[in-house]
Amino acid sequence: MEQAVVDQKIMSSESYLEAEQNGTKEEYGKFEYHNGTLVEIGGASKEHNRISMNLSIALGSQLLDTSFEVFHSDMRTHAPKANSYFYPDLVVSQGGALFRDDEFDNLTNPVLVIEILSDSTSAKDRGTKFAAYRSIDSLQEYLLVSTKKQLIEHYQRQQQNEWKLTIYQEEADEVSLLEGQVSLSLNDIYRNVKTS
Repeated sequence: MEQAVVDQKIMSSESYLEAEQNGTKEEYGKFEYHNGTLVEIGGASKEHNRISMNLSIALGSQLLDTSFEVFHSDMRTHAPKANSYFYPDLVVSQGGALFRDDEFDNLTNPVLVIEILSDSTSAKDRGTKFAAYRSIDSLQEYLLVSTKKQLIEHYQRQQQNEWKLTIYQEEADEVSLLEGQVSLSLNDIYRNVKTS
């Protein structure tokens, strides 16, 4: 999703969560939180939305009746070691979703996070967000999906601080996720999406 940094003043995570739970999203828009800094999330392009829908359908259908659960972009994900809360485009948990509190809106055990890139989010998704996501012990895979061209960057945890990167960019490429539970073709991911 499109993002723009707003007010740089320091805000506590408790104040952020209180504002989120008191309807700030509806009144002022949707914000992510990274160690005191708020980042507003704007709207998304039609290409972003089509890719997101294609991924949702493919993941959801392939993970039916498994121990995995797929959440869309309104599921806030907590990276406690990085003091951060993000809204990934898609996130998958395994073995029962775990949440920070009784509100059931702060997922703590993602195994797969997917971010769909835009010009305004690409650097952050690869930088500060990926660093924060890597601090989540349960996370095993991170997928970055370009909206400009058929290009997927797939990071897989090898050891605690070691990640393997695989690039997919050919139409016939198949992206294997979650230890082979999911197989996605680039044609399926980019169905009805115009790329350069």
